[in-house]
Amino acid sequence: RGISCSDFLTRIAQNVTLRQITVGFQSQVYKDVYTLLHKFDVELILIGFESDEFASAVITRSYLLQLANSHKFLNVSRLGRVATPEDLLALYRVIESGKAKMRCFMTGVVVEVWQPFLALLGITMRAGYRIHSTNKEIQVFGCNEPNGDCVIYIFDKNMELSLFAKGEGHRLGMNLHGNEDSLKAAKRAMAGCRPISVV
Repeated sequence: RGISCSDFLTRIAQNVTLRQITVGFQSQVYKDVYTLLHKFDVELILIGFESDEFASAVITRSYLLQLANSHKFLNVSRLGRVATPEDLLALYRVIESGKAKMRCFMTGVVVEVWQPFLALLGITMRAGYRIHSTNKEIQVFGCNEPNGDCVIYIFDKNMELSLFAKGEGHRLGMNLHGNEDSLKAAKRAMAGCRPISVV
């Protein structure tokens, strides 16, 4: 009684530790709720946006980096064209550095965003799974999942990028392996996938 939604959530954030939060507000009225997420002591945040218009009212590069410093896992249902290739690169670099809390990020993106993002990393993909990279140390694997999804995995030192192509949609993942055992286990999981040569 007599307390705003944002004040209520701030009090919860200050007094409760949670493992997971799922947020799916779709009204501009609740924009302030999204701005409070970094205050929660929580490992995993799932954010759902029904439209690029609403996502663009919330998502900025500084917002993504703020969440990277406060949560271990972030899954945004869709960013579409909202996040730029440069935004994704900034997030990739902060995860890669190991200095942020975030270890894993997943989102839905469009080709017009993920291709330039990979190009900023020095990686280009051409038809027929032809991969060109200025970094010759990366390892690339291609998998066809039982459900029909096509997945490309790119390993660059301790970073793992995954690109899921499902119909007209694409999901992009970034994962930092904290140690050599985790990295080796991830690569062993590629046993059913085909290595893709990098030129």
